[in-house]
Amino acid sequence: MRRGYPDGFINRVISKIGSEEYRSLDEYDGRFACAIFVSGVLKDFRLIHHQHDKVQVVIHGLSLVDHVVGKDHFKWKEIELKDIKPGDLIVYERKKKYACYHIGIYIGDDEVVSNSWKSRTPIKHSIDSPTLGMVKRKREIAQVFALLKEE
Repeated sequence: MRRGYPDGFINRVISKIGSEEYRSLDEYDGRFACAIFVSGVLKDFRLIHHQHDKVQVVIHGLSLVDHVVGKDHFKWKEIELKDIKPGDLIVYERKKKYACYHIGIYIGDDEVVSNSWKSRTPIKHSIDSPTLGMVKRKREIAQVFALLKEE
């Protein structure tokens, strides 16, 4: 299916690697800013209405978006991992009962950009093993979302 990501979206995501732009919006000085980073980039392109600090709120916010390009309407839809394309969002499971979910933006070649707990900035990492700047800890992929053309 056709994706609705604007020109320059992936380049913007990649340009944010190492940026402290979203750190000040996180009450923990960037330690838990994955949702702030992802929703901030999406908001810059009007692909979500508000910036959020919690992954579950970002996911809810996706359902409220109707992105229009010309005569085409696009909506965020959950897809299977096998159908992933650059620009799609990946939500990782919580590692422990009280841990947070994690979210990143897929940039292609099995790589994702998401916020690192250690560096407190966005980093590029493997799709299957976001290290988040700490000890490598595998997190399962819980959901994948794509901005798809309405049929």
